[in-house]
Amino acid sequence: MGKEKKKTVLVIDDDIPTLTIMRKILEDNYDVCLAKSASVAWNILNNTPIDLILLDVEMPGLSGLDFMNYLKDKPAINYIPVIFVSSHGTEDVIKKAMICGAKGFAVKPVVSNVLLEKVRSVLIKSAPMTEREKMFQKLHLLDIACRAKKKEDIARFAGELKKTRYNVGTDEVLAAICKEILYLNYTNAVEKIEGLIKNNLFDVNKESR
Repeated sequence: MGKEKKKTVLVIDDDIPTLTIMRKILEDNYDVCLAKSASVAWNILNNTPIDLILLDVEMPGLSGLDFMNYLKDKPAINYIPVIFVSSHGTEDVIKKAMICGAKGFAVKPVVSNVLLEKVRSVLIKSAPMTEREKMFQKLHLLDIACRAKKKEDIARFAGELKKTRYNVGTDEVLAAICKEILYLNYTNAVEKIEGLIKNNLFDVNKESR
């Protein structure tokens, strides 16, 4: 049996020493991506499958709370669980984090075994995705695969999407995406994928049909 693939954790913090510490704590158990700003984080999220986010609350520009609210409005990636990290572990800050949808909270300076347990626990306890969330996840992963021109991943995710029906509009766009992929027109496929995600066509509840 092959070795189980490591989960990927994205750490977002404007403090470089903190990013270094977090990577050292996590790298034996997880693949780790580091981002020192919201813009770097968005680039990673658009190009790398992420299983969990560790997010600093206090960041210049777009704060962690603002970032979380923005993340919630992105159906292709809002299923990713988030653990907030802050040097201010007050009741008020923790309450705001949980209202935003955080799955956990860690206080700086982080303690290695405490952080690892929080990450492990959140990954295990994350609620199963709805059928709609699964569709968006597969669409997002297909988008990433097309950008990277990874043919094996493209074939897998495209095949999985073709097996699932939602509504007429969605089916037509998915068929167009698969046609572009068939002819290796990955740029055109990505444009159609982005349009499908942006237009949020997965409004039909699969179980109700």
